Amino acid sequence: MLVEIQVTGRGDFPWAGSILLSGLAFALSFFWLGLEWSFVCPFRQWFVLPCPSCGLTRMGLSALQGDWLRAFLWQPLGFLAALALGLFGIVDSCLFIKRRKLVVGAWYLTRSARLVFVLMVLLNWYYLIHSPVF
Repeated sequence: MLVEIQVTGRGDFPWAGSILLSGLAFALSFFWLGLEWSFVCPFRQWFVLPCPSCGLTRMGLSALQGDWLRAFLWQPLGFLAALALGLFGIVDSCLFIKRRKLVVGAWYLTRSARLVFVLMVLLNWYYLIHSPVF
């Protein structure tokens, strides 16, 4: 079995949920205060290509505005990763309330899982390079 998830006894503090809520609170306050993000990617300046994480900020801003399709188009892999991490944080927090603990096995250490991850990053980067959005 690749993924081994166990729910055990009394849960520890839900770090994933607290980090998720902290990041969300920071992003929402940044958005609501109308602050501007003026970061210029050095990779893009040097190589005139988008980096593999290019578009994450615009993806986050689009998601905060409720434009889910545009968020996905800005950074497909980042969007899916954010959804997965958000789901993990919600599950972790709910289990903490029920005094349970979420234990995830080390399936990501297998060679095939690492290969799939690298291929996903490369496919995402190919999409970003040839995307009409950039």
